[in-house]
Amino acid sequence: MLRIFCLRQYRLMILLFSMFIISSPSYGSTGNNPDGIKLQSTRVIYPVESHNGITFTVTNNTAKPFLLQSRVIPWQADEQDNVSGNQSGGVPFIVLPPLQRLEASDALTLRIRLTRNTLPKDRESVFILSLKTIPGQEKNTDSASLTLAMQNNLKLFYRPEGMPEYDVSEFAREIRFISQSGELKVINPTPYYLTFRSLSVGKYPVEKNALSKMIPPFGEQRYPLSAGARGQVTWSLIDGEGRNTPEQVSVLSG
Repeated sequence: MLRIFCLRQYRLMILLFSMFIISSPSYGSTGNNPDGIKLQSTRVIYPVESHNGITFTVTNNTAKPFLLQSRVIPWQADEQDNVSGNQSGGVPFIVLPPLQRLEASDALTLRIRLTRNTLPKDRESVFILSLKTIPGQEKNTDSASLTLAMQNNLKLFYRPEGMPEYDVSEFAREIRFISQSGELKVINPTPYYLTFRSLSVGKYPVEKNALSKMIPPFGEQRYPLSAGARGQVTWSLIDGEGRNTPEQVSVLSG
């Protein structure tokens, strides 16, 4: 009797631990493994003219089935500074189907739909497309098992009507770089969220970890600046499709 009780306790602990791991976000994971779960892209663009929603394909390149949970969640404003305040309300998107079995060597096309348009009309808005894949388990009632899920959080950008063309050469004439109090302040006068692929002042590159902080539309962002860094600013961006833009050179003020 004691052995059965202890085994049940152990299984309960394993289950709770599994739920914790499954619920933990993993930002920046793309899952684009040819022998695993393949995602259509690393970023998602939702233009306002998509009245019937947009599609996103997830492919299972493994020999086992998965349970796929899909949803749109708010961008984590506590993960970066100076994020615009439009993300505090409810999320105006749904993903269909929200929960679906994904068979081995099969693909599933999701549909993302805007349910109500209360978003700013003069700039991009950003959300997270959260895709959680839980592997299927063989039936085994005699032993405890730990199920690990993989979660991919992709940036979902909503673009309203009338947005200017995403033109990095035009951005280069507008973005301002200022050396201020040992930091590099970058001012973004465009209606787009900007993410640096590379950024350096003179011969001093900004740390890779810091580059994950986006610059919000019509806002600013600060990055650590190495002591003695001076000269021209060399930079490139990650565009809305996840591609690297051509390298640009700008003047450092301050």
